[in-house]
Amino acid sequence: MEKLSHIIAARVLKKDWKVVKVARSGPLISHLFFADDLILFGEASVQQAMVMKNSLEEFCELSGQQLICGATRSADMRNYLGVPLVQERVTKAMYRGVLTTKLPQALCEDIDKSSKICLPKRLGGLGTKKACLMNQAMLSKASWRIVAGDSGLWATMLSKKYLRGTCCFNAYDDNCTLASSSWKGLIVGNF
Repeated sequence: MEKLSHIIAARVLKKDWKVVKVARSGPLISHLFFADDLILFGEASVQQAMVMKNSLEEFCELSGQQLICGATRSADMRNYLGVPLVQERVTKAMYRGVLTTKLPQALCEDIDKSSKICLPKRLGGLGTKKACLMNQAMLSKASWRIVAGDSGLWATMLSKKYLRGTCCFNAYDDNCTLASSSWKGLIVGNF
């Protein structure tokens, strides 16, 4: 997969591959690898689709792997690895079992009371903390990583898009209604 990354980077350098920017001063993104998944980013045009296809074919030729065109398409492209990709109001149904953003209080309460997971182990439970407390801790940790200057792609993208060069989470309060649910969760985690 490293070779594919080099092929894509070469096409980006030659300006054949038109990359995506999350924010004006944000990082350029052409591809992401995660486990055995590959996500390609580029301009939505037939020409760019051909550039991507040619890059994949070059990789297959060099690696001996095969490109499968016409693979099964999912009618539901709203989730990736169980995480909602939509930018809409957070609901209980949307985040059932996923702790990636500020969860609704009612969902936290359902998680805590619908099973014995919060009971101590000696009483037959798993001894886990309350869902709302764990969600708040996760959001606080993620917020701290951004404030501390984490160099990861996720932190860089969010910082460039929402903080715009400041180190204060209030920087986006004026337009908070336009923010993603993930950013709104990080604001909650910061306080």
